[in-house]
Amino acid sequence: MLALAAIALLLATSPATPAAAPLQVETTVSATQVRLGEALTLSITARGDDLSSLTVVDPVPDEPTLKDLPTTWSVRKITERPSKKDDEVFDTKTFRYELIAFAAGETTVPQARLSLGGVGATTQPLLSAPLAVMVESLLPSNSDPAQLPIKEVADPEAIPLPKALWAGLLFAGLLVLVALVAWLVYHFKRRVIAYVRPPAKPDQIALEELARVEGDHLVEKHLIKEHYSRVSDAVRAYLGAVFGIDAMEQTSTELLGTLAETPEASVVYAEIEGLIAEADLVKFAQLVPESGRCKRALETGRRIVLESRFLLQPPPEVSGPAATPPPDGRARQATGQVRR
Repeated sequence: MLALAAIALLLATSPATPAAAPLQVETTVSATQVRLGEALTLSITARGDDLSSLTVVDPVPDEPTLKDLPTTWSVRKITERPSKKDDEVFDTKTFRYELIAFAAGETTVPQARLSLGGVGATTQPLLSAPLAVMVESLLPSNSDPAQLPIKEVADPEAIPLPKALWAGLLFAGLLVLVALVAWLVYHFKRRVIAYVRPPAKPDQIALEELARVEGDHLVEKHLIKEHYSRVSDAVRAYLGAVFGIDAMEQTSTELLGTLAETPEASVVYAEIEGLIAEADLVKFAQLVPESGRCKRALETGRRIVLESRFLLQPPPEVSGPAATPPPDGRARQATGQVRR
């Protein structure tokens, strides 16, 4: 019994081992009353035996109930002070944040979540205190709303367009309508004329083209080669229509050979031969005739058409056994072309 009493007395007089201090969180703000847009500082201090495994989730402002509204606070981390011993007993660490309020009235600052995680054990997370802060409006607190320079927003009103603008739009619309009708009439008239008007005869087409050549004054513009080319092409197209040959695709030698074998072409063969030869010299031999000679070439083209246009007339009708076929078996078509 004496031994047991001695042991108990020894245990009672030995120094007690201090218990591990739990995690403690202290929250402070630099001001409890601010104005809209004014910044304040939130300080969160953690205190415990060992903060080496301390984890902190930064404060996050609550989401607004309406999507169109901004958050109440903006949060920006400023500093994180390293851990230090407080009176050589507790370990402390401080976190500082800058908060800016965006909604007037009494509200609470966002909270941070702190927790200690050790080997084999984890403490329950703690939240920083939700301190209340009064956020004042930028308007004076004792101002009379009726005297404030604020006007009510009026309902939207329809602004009538000026009458002059309506008149201008109406006039522009009428002009567009008239232009459209004129365009339709013009094109419709051209189509009707194309269907009703009989096709132009070869001699008419050739004379009109020669008149256009003369009206373009190519000689005066020193466009001699173009002048002879257009005169020659007009005569060639006319001869092809009259004698039923492909005069535009034949060479000058081939064309003159074909016309030499056609008796009807003898009335203008000499003029044709001279005009084609002179045109070839201008186009291929770089001959530059004088202006008088160029104009005579144009008159030669007219004379070829005028002196041979009678070949386009249909032959007189001959009935009875006395009718004889044309010489060499050649017969003119009803259109006036000679078919070989």
